[in-house]
Amino acid sequence: MRQPIKQELSCKWIDEAQLSRPKKSCDRTFSTMHELVTHVTMEHVGGPEQNNHVCYWEECPREGKSFKAKYKLVNHIRVHTGEKPFPCPFPGCGKIFARSENLKIHKRTHTGKGEGGRGVRRGTAPRSRLSARGSEGWRRERGAAPLRGRSKK
Repeated sequence: MRQPIKQELSCKWIDEAQLSRPKKSCDRTFSTMHELVTHVTMEHVGGPEQNNHVCYWEECPREGKSFKAKYKLVNHIRVHTGEKPFPCPFPGCGKIFARSENLKIHKRTHTGKGEGGRGVRRGTAPRSRLSARGSEGWRRERGAAPLRGRSKK
């Protein structure tokens, strides 16, 4: 059996009450992802009484923009920590995901099932690809007719 790789994970949460410049991050170090995630959740994100759901991770591009719910902040923090708590249950796959929704979509590659038990249509792009390029560009690439009411670019 292989030895686990020794890693040192550091908390980069900035105390929002700290007004001095330059701001200093927490910088506590942890040997496991579980320890880091537990620390960030308990010490920085706060409990159910907390109604300010802002990410104060060092250099977070959200720049203090609040989330409407705590679970959305917890999901977002995975971008910074690299936590991926949702492994694919299919033997031999080995893929892991940061979001349960992404695992749910991925599972369809194994089962061939879409929402409501329908099969996944062949030749359709995942939603993320459509939104990144725009559906018209995607349709043009595949020789499909343009959607009605839209002008050609």
